[in-house]
Amino acid sequence: MRAPEGISTGWGELLRRFSSAPNVTPMTTDETIRRLLPTEVIQRALREAVQPVEGRRPRLAATPETEDRCRAFLERLRWPEGVRCPRCDADEGISRIEMRGQFECGACGYQFSVRVGTVFHATHLPLWKWFLAVYLIAGSLDGIPTNRLSRMLDISYKTAWYLNHRVRAAMEDDPGRSPRPAIELDPATRSRMGHKARHLEAYRKEEVFHANNRSNPYLFCILLSRLIGIEAVPYTQLIANA
Repeated sequence: MRAPEGISTGWGELLRRFSSAPNVTPMTTDETIRRLLPTEVIQRALREAVQPVEGRRPRLAATPETEDRCRAFLERLRWPEGVRCPRCDADEGISRIEMRGQFECGACGYQFSVRVGTVFHATHLPLWKWFLAVYLIAGSLDGIPTNRLSRMLDISYKTAWYLNHRVRAAMEDDPGRSPRPAIELDPATRSRMGHKARHLEAYRKEEVFHANNRSNPYLFCILLSRLIGIEAVPYTQLIANA
């Protein structure tokens, strides 16, 4: 399938993976996302990128079981050696509150979920849509415009903008790499580019990250791990700094 003008050919490749025979061995990232999200949800989002549906579209939805799988996966990723209390750091005497998807610390009485203290706690967006966004952005060759991400995930433009910026924040150079010189623009170029000039450095970091991780089969888990460590900045504060 050839992608339409202006659409990254990476979308067609991702869609091909999820339309292929089940006995084809996928990459580790694809194995993970297949286990967590329904195939029809992923295909629907990818089709929206390759060939957007005009007019009213059916809602993108998933079952509660999908959200439960994503929460359990994030718990294992955040606490690989067992759940720890975010308040007192206790790792014993922690009980699970099954009906609410939360935990209670026996040492300090604090009730918390895997979202607390992370970027995921700053929104009411289901984890499965966060996971799908990370997968789509990681698989994009040239980034995803916010309006397209909004259509793909069936979310508001404001939420898509927040998601895009938070995932891009996770695409920083690895700590061991030498820092790259900042991009300097002359006044005429900056004026011609308008608001895009303010985000040029972020776009370049995203390109560098993709170049360095193009063949990384663990990219999805890497980005999720980085998102766990990113501070939960409110949308109003984030947009004020844009």
